[in-house]
Amino acid sequence: MDDIASIVNRRKIKTTLDSFNSFHPEIQFTIEVEEDRKLPFLDVLLNRKDDGSFKFSIYRKKTHTDKYLNYHSHHYYSQKIEVIDSLAFRAFKICDEDAIGKVITTLRINADCSNAFLE
Repeated sequence: MDDIASIVNRRKIKTTLDSFNSFHPEIQFTIEVEEDRKLPFLDVLLNRKDDGSFKFSIYRKKTHTDKYLNYHSHHYYSQKIEVIDSLAFRAFKICDEDAIGKVITTLRINADCSNAFLE
């Protein structure tokens, strides 16, 4: 198991972490606490709304480059298109409606500049 998402009372974070880390000395967990009502988990950014529900959007680390596949490589054209298609599909599956627009705009800009996107 690599990543776990859990909701824990703030007062019990340390005891919960200590409990997880006591199971086996070679398996040690770290914890990431939400900041500004946001918490990245895998490639999803969870944003807690005032009513307690969540908004979802794509999360990319600061080191993410938006480079996937060199457009001038000898891959089939269908594979090059599939890169864009899979990123769009992922956005529609993960994101809330207000976040999809930003992802699709980024895909359009990068697809128009195919060297920058598929490099």
